[in-house]
Parts: sequence; structure tokens; C-alpha cells
Amino acid sequence: MLAAIVAGSALAEAAPKRILVLTSGGESSEHEALAGIRNHGTGVPVDSVHSDPKSEDTLVSALAQNNRDTAVITLGSKAQQLAVRAAPSGPVIHCLTDRESDSVAAANAFVVPDEVPIAARLTWLKRLLPSARNVGLLFDPATNAGRAQEELAALRREGLKAFPEPVRDHTALPPALSRLASTIDVMHAITDATAFSPESLKPLFLFSFRNRIPISGPTEEWVRAGALFAVTWDFAEVGAYCAAIAVRALKEGKTPMPAPPRPRVTVNLNTATQFGLRWDAGLLRTVDRVYP
Repeated sequence: MLAAIVAGSALAEAAPKRILVLTSGGESSEHEALAGIRNHGTGVPVDSVHSDPKSEDTLVSALAQNNRDTAVITLGSKAQQLAVRAAPSGPVIHCLTDRESDSVAAANAFVVPDEVPIAARLTWLKRLLPSARNVGLLFDPATNAGRAQEELAALRREGLKAFPEPVRDHTALPPALSRLASTIDVMHAITDATAFSPESLKPLFLFSFRNRIPISGPTEEWVRAGALFAVTWDFAEVGAYCAAIAVRALKEGKTPMPAPPRPRVTVNLNTATQFGLRWDAGLLRTVDRVYP
């Protein structure tokens, strides 16, 4: 592991330009992004290292030795935190990081969030549910307070009335849903490991179908399970985008900035039918995936 990290360090003579990917865990999004980085086709060698908690100090020390010929791409917030501690001199691209992570103020850092920008997600909410006015928002205040505030501000800018409900653990979900049942037109999901955990899926869908309140899901998997729609990334495309940013940084910005990835829209037609929604063929042609 250390050999891969220090290959581009200040101790290595005539080190070639390369990309070093630091991963956080076993999330499928990270695997897809890593594949996108490896398949980017830039000709720049790619090494990858997993951020093992048992060797964090050694990893940070080794990362700090990397020179400007190594671009570090972090996948996930754990990897981001380690790179922030190490502060390598070369470019750092924080990919698939959440907005509650350590702030990254270094001039050599670039951030690619794990979630599609709120403006794009609300554009689709209004397109698919044009009559919706009252929007529920579940979030864990211990980990997602900042993100929730951003979402609430965006909802209000769009003329929508927001109803936030903090969910600190699984026991807080039933009373939160009970308070929202007679108030909201749609549940607007954000990436939140507490409010939208696998354990929350069943009670949320029971709430949704019993009260005829559709859910804008946090992932495509939620749409496949019964959420009305989701606006997400193609994570392989995000990985390729991060690789392109890394290569541009290694070339000291002498190439054009790559185009950002396009958000992907997934809808569930069966759910739409159960809620009495009818989308015309023109609208359906603009989405990326339709579950029947």
C-alpha cells in the first residue's frame, strides 16, 4: 500500500505524473466511480488505496509526501478527511463527498459533491409533480443540518412550502411521518443515512401509499422499490469527470475545464399510476430510465 502512495512522493526521483485514488469504503457508488476513473483513457497511470482505519496515521504521513506530479482523488468523506489532514502539495479532487464534511479551503482542492445540485432536482420535482406545493423533508440533525438548511432555502426560492422534520434515529421516524401525513404533497428525499436508511424503506413506503404522498427518492434503488422518481448521478461518469479534472490540474490548467456529468432521471410508472398521475409521451422521452 505504501509503495503505491509514495511512488509519486518528493523522495522519488523523476516521478511521472499519476493519479492516486483514496477510497472510503465499500459503497457501490465508489466502485462505479473508481471504474470511471480507471477507464477515463487519459494515459495517466492510476493507483488506488483503501483508507483503512487501522493505518490512518501511516497513510496520512505517506500522502503528505506526494509532490505536485501526483493528483489525489478522494472517494467519499472518510477519504476526504484523511487527505485534508495530509495536505499534499499536488492537486486534490474530493469526489462524492457530502456537504457536511470538513471544509476544503486549500487552493489546490476541487470538490465534486455526492448529490445532484438541488436546482436540478427541484426542476424535475416541479416537472413531474406540477401541482405539489407542500414538501416534506426528513433529515438527521446530527449529520445533515447544513444540507437540510440548503434544501429548505432552495425549496422556498422555488415558491414551495417546506416542512422539515428531524429524525435522529429510527424511533423518531414514525412520529415525524405522523406529523407530515395531513400536511405535505410530496416527500423530498436527500442523502441521509438515518432518515433514508434501508430500515426506513418499509415504513416510508407504507406512509407514502397509505396517504397518497409520493416520494422523491434519494437513489435509483428507491425508485425501483416504489419511490416516484429520483435525480441521481451516473457514478462512472462522475469518476471520469474527476479524472479529467485531475489530469487538467496536473497540466496546470492548460486544457479546458471538462463538462460536468449530466444528472440522470429515473421514474416508476406503476407508482405514478397508483397516485393517479398521467405523464405524456414527450415528458417520458426526457427521462433516462422508466420502471414499468
